Amino acid sequence: MDDIDTPEWADNPRLKRWLDSRRSAFPQWALEQGGRWDFSVASLGRLEELVKRRYPSYEAAESGSRSAFSSVAAWYLGEVLVHSHGLVWRCVPEEPPAPPVAGGRPLVYADRSTIPAAALELLDEDAEAGGEDDAIPWQPVIDPAATLQGVCAQEADWSLAYWAQACAEFRRWGETASR
Repeated sequence: MDDIDTPEWADNPRLKRWLDSRRSAFPQWALEQGGRWDFSVASLGRLEELVKRRYPSYEAAESGSRSAFSSVAAWYLGEVLVHSHGLVWRCVPEEPPAPPVAGGRPLVYADRSTIPAAALELLDEDAEAGGEDDAIPWQPVIDPAATLQGVCAQEADWSLAYWAQACAEFRRWGETASR
């Protein structure tokens, strides 16, 4: 079992504080960003444009990553993936040294307990073989803050729609692999 699968990563005061503070800040953030944020996958294009306007480069997004705007935007992205693709929030229980290492910030994740047994078996077999089977999709583990920084790099294939599509494909694959 990986650390991310443990109850400590799923339910801890650090994650709860982070989620609660962003959830509380969201109504004001939404009002300041033009209102009508509905947590749909379709709203990710609007979020991406908003973030890119504020941060025209990766470096600008990185320097603004601890701002209230960025932290609520990251929470919103994560919540869209939670609501639309069944991902769950996870976070290392203890504050890591800055800058955050992988897993240092809250993540959204395709929880192993939600993956059908047959699909989980295929994922585990592929992982043991080195992850070389292209028919086995990537199991979503997404750092929303880093993902928003990535879209500001202006790379054509790095978009919020891409990540949402990857999550949807993983979910569909899991459903069909279990048949």
